[in-house]
Amino acid sequence: MPHQLQIRRRFRTGYLLRILAMVFFCFWFAFVISVITYANYSHRVNTEATNDLLLASEMKHWPKGKVQFLPILVPVSDNPEYLKQLIEGLLNMDHLNKTVVVFSQEGNNKEVESIIQEIPDKMRVLYLRHVRPFFSISSLFETKWFPSAGNVEFLLSFAFDSMKAPGAIVLQSDLLPTYDMYDFFEWSFRTILRNSSFPNVLNINGFNKDPYESTDAYSLTPDRFKPRGWCISADRWPLLQGQWTKAGNWGYNIENNVRIPHHMVSLTPMVARVKNVRKLFNDIQGFPSTSNNITAKNNGEAKRNSYHRKRPSIVISRYSKLAVQGFQYPTRNVKLNFSSKFGIFPYER
Repeated sequence: MPHQLQIRRRFRTGYLLRILAMVFFCFWFAFVISVITYANYSHRVNTEATNDLLLASEMKHWPKGKVQFLPILVPVSDNPEYLKQLIEGLLNMDHLNKTVVVFSQEGNNKEVESIIQEIPDKMRVLYLRHVRPFFSISSLFETKWFPSAGNVEFLLSFAFDSMKAPGAIVLQSDLLPTYDMYDFFEWSFRTILRNSSFPNVLNINGFNKDPYESTDAYSLTPDRFKPRGWCISADRWPLLQGQWTKAGNWGYNIENNVRIPHHMVSLTPMVARVKNVRKLFNDIQGFPSTSNNITAKNNGEAKRNSYHRKRPSIVISRYSKLAVQGFQYPTRNVKLNFSSKFGIFPYER
C-alpha cells in the first residue's frame, strides 16, 4: 500500500512537471511569435508612414518636400478629454502654420480616432497608428496617462529617419502649450541645440512646475530631463536610439541611460511653455484661459514674446544641482561648486 502511494505521488509530480513545461513552452512560443510579428508590422508601418510623408509633400505640407521646421510629435494616450484641450491649445498657438503635427495613436479608442480626424484644416496633420508589441500585453501594466516607450521611439524614428527633420518637439497628449511655445522651441533649437558652444545640452524642456517665479522669457536653467514637452535635435537622436525597451519607462531611461552617463544637462525655461492640464496651476500669462476645458482664445491679451536677435540667458536655480547628481566625476564641462556660477555655458549670468 505505501508503495502504491509513492507511485501515485511520483505520477502526480511528473504530470505537474509536464504541465509546467507545456505552459512555459506556450509562453516562449507566444513571445517569439510576437517579436516576429512586431518586427514585420513595424516594417510595414514605417513603409506606410514614409508613403504618407511623400503624399504630404505632394500636398505642399512643406516647400519642395524639404523639412526645415520642427515637427510636433504627439504620442496619443487613451485620454480623449485632455487630447481635445491639447488640440485646441495648438490651434490657438502662434505660427502653427510653420510646422506639421504628427499624431501616433496606440490602441483602438474610437473617440480618440474621431477627435484626430476632425481636426480643422488650419492644422497640418499626419495621423499614424502604432501597435503595442507583445500582443499588447504591456498595456495591462501601463497607465492611460503616459505614452508607451515604443510609441515615442516610433515617432522620433519617423521624424529623424523618415522626415529627415533637423529637430523635433515631443508633447504628451495631456499638455497645454503657451501661445509662443513653437517660437520658443524654434529659438532655443537655433541658439542652443544647433550652437556648437552647447555640446553638453541634451534637450530643451518645456515644463516648469514653478513657472510663475520668473518673468524673464529668455532665461533657462540646467535641469534633469523632463518628459512633459521637450525639444531635441537630430544629432542627439543617435544617443537615444536603443536606450529603452518597447515597453518601459522611457523618461527614466533617457535620464539614467543617456543624460547622466554622457554628463549632459537638459535646459528648463524659467517661464514654462507647457503645463499639465491634469494638475491645477494658477493661471499663467501666455496660456489660454482654462477652467476644466478650453473655451476660447484669450482675446489676445497675453503678452507676445519676440525672439528676434534674442540670446538665451543661463541662470542658476534650485534645479541646477539636481542636473549633475549622478555624474561620476567632475569634468571640464561641469563645475560642481554651486557657490559660484555653473560655468559651462556662454551667456551665463
